[in-house]
Amino acid sequence: MLARKWIGWSLVLCLVSFSSMAQVRVCDTTRECPASLSCTSDHICENDCGGKLRLKLRNKVVRLGSVCGDCNDGEVACAGPNATRCAGDTSVNVCGGCKVLTKKIGQSCFTDSQKPGRRDCDGVVLRCNEINACGGTEPLIWHGSRSSLPVRIGFVCEDQGGLGVIACRNETEAICINGNRNACGGSGDLTLYGYAISPGSACGACSRGRAVCDANALGGLSCDIESVPTNSCGGCNMYLQGAPGAPCGCSGTWECDGADLVRCNEDPCGR
Repeated sequence: MLARKWIGWSLVLCLVSFSSMAQVRVCDTTRECPASLSCTSDHICENDCGGKLRLKLRNKVVRLGSVCGDCNDGEVACAGPNATRCAGDTSVNVCGGCKVLTKKIGQSCFTDSQKPGRRDCDGVVLRCNEINACGGTEPLIWHGSRSSLPVRIGFVCEDQGGLGVIACRNETEAICINGNRNACGGSGDLTLYGYAISPGSACGACSRGRAVCDANALGGLSCDIESVPTNSCGGCNMYLQGAPGAPCGCSGTWECDGADLVRCNEDPCGR
């Protein structure tokens, strides 16, 4: 019985030893080693991390120090004798790009033409897209396709042989509805701040917002931008001649002259 046990344990030890030996490759030159392994002074093929297996990262054979990461700004580093990691790599931004974004998706903004908008991904970067009359940032879908022409919310339309009004179905689609419905699909006149107003009209501070149909207002309106930046004098003119307190003239400074103008508080030089 003891002899049988001794023979069994001997077989197990031999199998373990053979398994370990199978991973060790003897060599005289690096050419005799598999790709990414080098021949050491002990005539054994080893990787750059001291192991006997080929180094891999994301199932690809790699070399220590090679470029890695989604943005190609990391470096392959050891994570054990036969394991690697990508050190110092940058994560992609929310738009799938590598550039660091200083703004956030959904943030209010103004387009180049100073129209109210909202930031959305445009490829791998953020862009300020103009807000449509239904509160979205894409051209409205009309009759099943995106219209290249402006869709006039609140205008008269014809549907199933009767007259209706063009209304918002959601942020991206406009429909023609019959019956006593307003342009946002609700009942009654559309008002904002107590005044009758149509979707797409200017609203908010400095009239730089836009009235849009609000799904939470049960067929009513809301102003997409309630508050906007004002100038240093509290007005709406964003192109003041000078910043209040900044030098002007020979020894004067700019000061507010109302909410939208500034003046230099010194007589012209030479007087």
